[in-house]
Amino acid sequence: MAELEKLRRQALHPRGGRAAARNGRSEIRREVQVHLAPDDFRRAHRCSLTLQLEDRDEQVLDEVRQVRIDFEDMSSLEELQLRFMIALNTKSS
Repeated sequence: MAELEKLRRQALHPRGGRAAARNGRSEIRREVQVHLAPDDFRRAHRCSLTLQLEDRDEQVLDEVRQVRIDFEDMSSLEELQLRFMIALNTKSS
């Protein structure tokens, strides 16, 4: 539960910078680390994400639910890095 609270705090008050907008584009990078006990790490099988886009009043504008990434056998690993690229685009009218 402490790890979930840490992730929640990082999401609400992220560290890192925002690149200057160029040609109508910008990039924001964040790093999140999760530390598990060795037995839990070996048992890890999947990462599930829910992405919510909110306005300044914290009202959800859109969301993507249950993006799931299944892992292979974790027994021989000590670290697994997951990299996500999330592209937010405007809709054409």
